[in-house]
Formats: sequence, C-alpha cells, structure tokens
Amino acid sequence: GASFLYRWKATERSGPGPSDADTVPWLYHSHVDEGRDVASGLLGLILVSRRGAGGAEGGGRVGRPPSVDRELVVLFKVFDESASWYLEHNVATYTKGVAAVRERCAADGEEAEEEAPYCEAFAEANMKHAINGYMFDNNPYLTMKVGQRVRWYVLDLGTEVDMHGAIWNGNTVLQQGARRDQLELMPASMQTAEMVVDNPGRWMFKCQVTDHSLAGMIATYRVD
Repeated sequence: GASFLYRWKATERSGPGPSDADTVPWLYHSHVDEGRDVASGLLGLILVSRRGAGGAEGGGRVGRPPSVDRELVVLFKVFDESASWYLEHNVATYTKGVAAVRERCAADGEEAEEEAPYCEAFAEANMKHAINGYMFDNNPYLTMKVGQRVRWYVLDLGTEVDMHGAIWNGNTVLQQGARRDQLELMPASMQTAEMVVDNPGRWMFKCQVTDHSLAGMIATYRVD
C-alpha cells in the first residue's frame, strides 16, 4: 500500500452560498475503477466553511464551526458487495467456498454461473442497504444531548436504487428555513440540516422507502 497527500485550493464558489449554513459538504470518491472502488468503500467527505466560520479563526475547534455543538455525517447507500474488490476474499473467508455458493444457487433452482456473482439470489443478498456502512441499527455513534445544536450532513451516492428518504423520529430539522422531519435524497446529492435537540430518548432514523428499511437501512440516534 501507499499513502498520498492531496491539497485543494478552496475558492469562494466552493464554499457556502447566501442561503447555506456556514459549512457545506462535498463528496469525493475514486474514478480509477469507479464502480468497484466505491463498492469497496473508497469515498469520503470534504467540508468547506465560510471564511471566518470554521476552525480556530472562527473561535471553535479546528474543523467545527462555533455555530453548532455537534456535527454528524450520514451516508445512505446500497453497497453492492458483488462489485467490491473484496468479493473473492469475502467468499473465501465467510462462506464454505465458491463451489458451496454455486451448489446453494443450484439448490434454490437457479443456474449457477462460473463467475461471480454466481446467481441472482447471491447477487441480491450482496446488496447491502446501509447507513454509514451499518445495517439493522448497528451504528455506533449517533449521540447528542438535549439543547445541543446539531448539524447533519446527509449524503447519497450510488445508482438508480439509491433514491432515499432520510427520516428522523422524535426531533425535527431546519433546512434552508423550512421545518422538516424528512429529506429526499438522490444519487450524488449532499444536504445539510440543522437540529436543535429538544426531545430525549432513543429515536429511529432510517430510509422511508419501505423495502430499503426492511433490507437494513435503519439506525437510531440517542438523545441524553
């Protein structure tokens, strides 16, 4: 492996506009083998602050504007594990091997292929409906306290299956002045929402598309 240092010049037009919050999100991901790289997790986020609003010059911690107490980044994405660079490793490590996978496909009445993803059922099982890479409420860290000002960066990246509705139970958010409890997401979209937390408890946060939430695109956030 290797490591690289990239530097970008953040221009005014890459920062917040007049109606934006004082930080805006930008997605980045690999374009070398875009499908496989993204399916393997090679993607991330860059936050650009309005001049004077972020880091030490804004009076806050480096990377966090003083206008908020907490920042949370959430990615809604269906990861296709069959397209991942790790597919062969995963089959060898977490199944009884390629032959066993093909036998299972045949047992289910499908014609097993020699090459991955072997059959339709196996391919469908590898479509992981995730929030930040976690499924079925196994996310570790979405916590906050009553009275905190929380900024949510809600991201979406993928294909035509990645049309999501991010919905919060228990609390609401403001987005460009509108009070909401749900954001509509399209592939390669980035949205920012502000929450002033006023309702303690453990609350559901999920995709409102029914088959996506049933497939695992569901999390909770905790308010102390």
